[in-house]
Amino acid sequence: MKANAGNALVVCGSNDKSVQVVVNAINNLLGSYGTTILPSAPVNFRLGNDEEMSAFVADAQAGKVDGVIFFNCNPVYDHPKGDALAAALKKMTLTVSTSSTPDETASVVLHMAPDHHYLESWSDAEPKENSFSLTQPAITPLFKTRQSAESLLVWAGESNTEYFTFLKEYWRTRFYNTGAGVDFQSFWDKCLYDGVYELPGETKTYSFLG
Repeated sequence: MKANAGNALVVCGSNDKSVQVVVNAINNLLGSYGTTILPSAPVNFRLGNDEEMSAFVADAQAGKVDGVIFFNCNPVYDHPKGDALAAALKKMTLTVSTSSTPDETASVVLHMAPDHHYLESWSDAEPKENSFSLTQPAITPLFKTRQSAESLLVWAGESNTEYFTFLKEYWRTRFYNTGAGVDFQSFWDKCLYDGVYELPGETKTYSFLG
């Protein structure tokens, strides 16, 4: 890695600040900042909070949680306190998993509401700041599933609203500029075609821990 300084990258998979400081210092020595790491372009891939998750498990064990919906995750399997969480789920009135398979978490909840595969779904995302993308279905659903976003609409009392309609209207109110010289349908089609919509924003600088 030293021989490839400026083109190297060390990735930290821990939320331990001490580990992150060491990894960031190594990247700094390798000259990664400004080349393989761009502090002005943060990404939103992983935004988990270990403290909040541990607090949730503790509250669940104490009987302070009446219901929970697990959205495409499997904490009974991959969280350090998964066994404790599995036991606590039995005390709850309502437990739901949107997993499309009976994984460790889905196997202990009261209800499964299987989500579409992402290739069967409409969705949007902000993978990096001010850069938005759209997901559109490539195939029709193969099994008896329902997109989780549509399930949430139904549970919220919006059973007559399709998620595609909801998503498109959100983009109309959030991103579409009536003064852009094109109608909304043309704007929407171009966003789908381009695969990304960039919003102008202030450049932020993030310093490494250390």
